[in-house]
Amino acid sequence: MDLSNNFFSGSIPSCLSNVSFGNYFSYSWGNLTFSYWNIRHEDGYSDLYPLVRLYDFTSFWDNVQLDQYVVNIDFVTKNSLLSFKGNILNYMSGLDLSCNNLTGAIPQSLGKLFSIRALNLSHNHLTGHIPVSLSNLSQIESLDFSYNNLSGRIPSELVDLNFLAVFSVAHNNLSGRIPDKGQFPTFGINSYKGNPFLNWLPSEKNRTKPVEIPLSSDETEEKWYDIDRTFFISSFVATYGVFLLTFGALLYINPYWRMRWFRFIENFIYSS
Repeated sequence: MDLSNNFFSGSIPSCLSNVSFGNYFSYSWGNLTFSYWNIRHEDGYSDLYPLVRLYDFTSFWDNVQLDQYVVNIDFVTKNSLLSFKGNILNYMSGLDLSCNNLTGAIPQSLGKLFSIRALNLSHNHLTGHIPVSLSNLSQIESLDFSYNNLSGRIPSELVDLNFLAVFSVAHNNLSGRIPDKGQFPTFGINSYKGNPFLNWLPSEKNRTKPVEIPLSSDETEEKWYDIDRTFFISSFVATYGVFLLTFGALLYINPYWRMRWFRFIENFIYSS
């Protein structure tokens, strides 16, 4: 389900947890192949909805080749835009709500999407904490919450996501300690940058073992409080010049202050 790059606003609907990601199956009967989605309701009752019916007449006409319609699906997963087609579509599922104007908190109910493999909520205006219920996404391979306004800590329960290959919470307001177990030691510093109150950032030299690095260390890619050296020097020179001109103008206008200043300099020279 790709709803990215739109103008959706408001909160993420909790009813998205009812989407039957991954509940796809097919069976054959004779020369007929049926494909269905298995839609499960909260009360446990299931409905079967036909998806595709493919008739195979090759057993009747060996010389007749049926046209096969191959669907290409472009989907962003693991930080890459890839094109998928063929049987792999039976084994992948993802939800992409990135690049919208969504607000509010991430619903706890998204933790019910047990079969989902990619979840992208980046580039929105989401607030609140990262739900602990996302630790139930046992098949998840890619989680992207970057460029939002999320706060709080990264739940330590997410270390149970054994298939997680890509994780990004960059440019949020997260704080606390980064988990150092499970897949988390393999994630680079780019996954966490833009969160000045996170500690135990991973080292660029050794990504397999997180080490505690001060934010002012040279090993970090970008300091959140870094100063533009050119701007600093130019502003300092300009301020110093304005001060000297103002001081000189005051001495020129007021002869009493001018005499006091000359005597102060003369006494300072003699005393030195």
